[in-house]
Amino acid sequence: MERKPSSGQSSRDKKTIHNPQPFKYYCVLDFEATCEDPKPDGYEHEIIEFPIVLVEAATLEVKDTIQIYVKPKNKPKLSEFCTRLTGITQAQVDGGVVLSEALYKIHKWLREQKVVEGVYDSHIMPSNKVLKERGSFKYPFVFVTDGPWDLGKFLHQECVREKIRKPRYYDQWVNLRYLFCDFNDIRRANIQKMLDFYDMEFEGSPHSGLDDSMNIARIAVMMAKAGCRLDINDGVVWRKLRNRRHSSGSSRRGTRNNKKINNKNKSGDQNYRDSDSNSVSPRPDRKSSGGRDYKANEPKMTKERCKNEIKVMEGKLAKLKGNGGAKLKRKKDLRKQLKHLRGALNRFDTPPKASDSALPPDVEAMLRDL
Repeated sequence: MERKPSSGQSSRDKKTIHNPQPFKYYCVLDFEATCEDPKPDGYEHEIIEFPIVLVEAATLEVKDTIQIYVKPKNKPKLSEFCTRLTGITQAQVDGGVVLSEALYKIHKWLREQKVVEGVYDSHIMPSNKVLKERGSFKYPFVFVTDGPWDLGKFLHQECVREKIRKPRYYDQWVNLRYLFCDFNDIRRANIQKMLDFYDMEFEGSPHSGLDDSMNIARIAVMMAKAGCRLDINDGVVWRKLRNRRHSSGSSRRGTRNNKKINNKNKSGDQNYRDSDSNSVSPRPDRKSSGGRDYKANEPKMTKERCKNEIKVMEGKLAKLKGNGGAKLKRKKDLRKQLKHLRGALNRFDTPPKASDSALPPDVEAMLRDL
């Protein structure tokens, strides 16, 4: 039974109370990675700061934070541009840990906060029993990022490149930038624009991983208070399916085009065997057949055949129901073919005019004088 709010509560308070969040905790993160200016071709970013701000959904308050510096493997020395931009020094990176150890420390910290349970390996490759209980990687928390780059690009690509098995809870997240634009009907946004929308100022240093995460958490709290449901809207699996769908669609189109080309070659350019002899003679050129593809044993267009074709086209048009995009295009094509067939049928019924075969009078007079 739904609890009735007190008389002193406003309509905005009612919306907030009756809009519970789908997760108990939200782990807001914003990585800092190696960078250079100008950026070389094929440059591979490596994570150097791994911060998390833990927000409790029941109170919408920050419960705890963690900040881990990560030692890059391929390019251990930071560029001057990277140090100037992020404020991370070479000494902090040298005293950090490798990415695999950072992932383990983060999981250990989440266990101390009672956000996750069990050992580290069970969250990398959960057993069938765990999957059955959680319903396909269902955890009581979710990560929140500003865009798809932190978990979808930096962490995922580096783990694939270094062959690191990361826990499954990194594979789906709340893309706060997309959610903010959708909730407030705004086309584009960034951290500063989202803060300006809620009349807030940036706290801390820009491009500092922990400070950026704190400001993203403030935005998420304001959105939750406004009635927004902070649920998963992005993930590695989703992006794989989306890319696979695009690639499969293009391959299907390519297959169809290849089939058209192959059929065209079979009907127009390949050699054919004469019916009266066993010899193989080349196809006649397209120019010899009036510019259209030559087809063996093609029947002539007669009046009866034209009527039959019109009946077939009308039957196909009558069977098409609905106003879908593909059906509308098919109807348009059938109506166009029907128009040409009816025009051909009218030409069969119309007798030729006498003036069409007769010469002009002045030409006849000139011929008589000759």
